[in-house]
Amino acid sequence: MHPRLSRLGPLTHRPFRLLFSGQLVSMLGSAVAPIALAFGVLDLTGSKSDLGFVLAAVLSVREVRELRRRDEAAVPASAMEVDSRRS
Repeated sequence: MHPRLSRLGPLTHRPFRLLFSGQLVSMLGSAVAPIALAFGVLDLTGSKSDLGFVLAAVLSVREVRELRRRDEAAVPASAMEVDSRRS
């Protein structure tokens, strides 16, 4: 094995490299999508206010998702369990 590859640990395993590179490409695409959306809106309409409406919608959806994620993380696991004695 090449000495540099031994320092990379899990990246020496092909399945992990495929998973890692797939996740990296997915995250990059998610990060670039709002930028592409902004340029698309400006190209189609040329209106700064339309761009503002679209970006506000995107940001509000992200905020709602983040709030839901926080709420789900705050609920203890015992509260999520169904009590079999009640049914």
